[in-house]
Amino acid sequence: MSKGISLNIGLNKVNSAHYNQIAELVAAVNDAQYMHHLAKNVFHYGRCDLLLDEEATATRVLALLREYAVTLVSGDILLLTYSGHGSLLQDLYSPVRGDERYDQTWCLYDRQLIDDELYMAFSLFRAGVRIFVVSDSCHSGTVTI
Repeated sequence: MSKGISLNIGLNKVNSAHYNQIAELVAAVNDAQYMHHLAKNVFHYGRCDLLLDEEATATRVLALLREYAVTLVSGDILLLTYSGHGSLLQDLYSPVRGDERYDQTWCLYDRQLIDDELYMAFSLFRAGVRIFVVSDSCHSGTVTI
């Protein structure tokens, strides 16, 4: 029988030492809490992790994704939701790799997590594992590719 894991991330605020005048949000944490509730109580996923504000660091998110990649097998599903600020950074490798000119990012508490990092994390999953991403973040339209 297939299993589900959910990671729900919500940031109303980020560490101001790492960002220049970024406005605090009012509903991102609520969004993550609601998605966590859905995964746990409606979809009945076996594991549901919730990272809010200062808990939502790049190190923690990437560590959880690596852990899930080891756990999930073909037919299983990962529900990954993000609610918070998104941004764009110039992609320093685009002339070499033929990638897009800008990296799309999620603004996590300690730093921006770029689309290339998510791509690498997703590449660790076994074939047949379904990854469903819901991202409510400005400027990060292609953050998953």
